Amino acid sequence: MNMLNLKDFPILEDAKIRKLRGGRKHSFCYYIGVLDFENSDVLRSVHYGKLQNQRGSQRQSFPAGYELFSTPYRDQIFCLSRNVFPVPSLWMPPGGTLPAIHLRNRGAVIFDTPNFGSDARQVLDRAAERFLLECKIVKAAASDQFPEIFDLLGPCHRP
Repeated sequence: MNMLNLKDFPILEDAKIRKLRGGRKHSFCYYIGVLDFENSDVLRSVHYGKLQNQRGSQRQSFPAGYELFSTPYRDQIFCLSRNVFPVPSLWMPPGGTLPAIHLRNRGAVIFDTPNFGSDARQVLDRAAERFLLECKIVKAAASDQFPEIFDLLGPCHRP
């Protein structure tokens, strides 16, 4: 995968994130960039998610509120205080049992959506498509749909 640099894309500030529009009537989708590691300038993946109702004021277990996005994988919460977003990955439990999907919070940003046809938009679209394919592979491996996936992972991962 080509590494994407965070500095190449416009990022929304906290105040603008709280004013994003969403809901059932609107189909406002946004790009969410997941960082390779905390305080990194390199993106691990890009998600394309539809914002549900604006929830920046919801404070239950999120002190600064949160935003709920519908992603191709499932509905995920973007925490506004820590700027983290859960990312699915394949977890291989010890003992030769079937793999499982594990959600791990990673540092994230929400991008200001680039104009249609711009180079930045095309790059983000391709990165989001790649993540969608990765999610499909993880789901297939976790459901034991394709045992050939274990051959790719190596003999130590076969259940």
